[in-house]
Amino acid sequence: MKRSNLTSKLYLGDLIGGSLMIRESQIVTELLLKKPSKEEWNEAIVNKNILQKRSDASAKRNASTIQKRLTDLSNDYIEQLAFGSSVL
Repeated sequence: MKRSNLTSKLYLGDLIGGSLMIRESQIVTELLLKKPSKEEWNEAIVNKNILQKRSDASAKRNASTIQKRLTDLSNDYIEQLAFGSSVL
């Protein structure tokens, strides 16, 4: 399978597995733009609970999903997502 097809299928599977999480994506992109260390990431996601999830496991799972979705996007797009409108 070509690399682009494999990437597309992995991304599609991720989208089918859950909602877009727009508000959460904006929060995570702001954090990603700061290029946090693992400790800073964990502090924000778990200890500060910036995603306002009921459990540490949910916060970690959602943050990880969003991070994977954003991995191949340009910084320009990530900045647009972080600081743009949440209205579609």
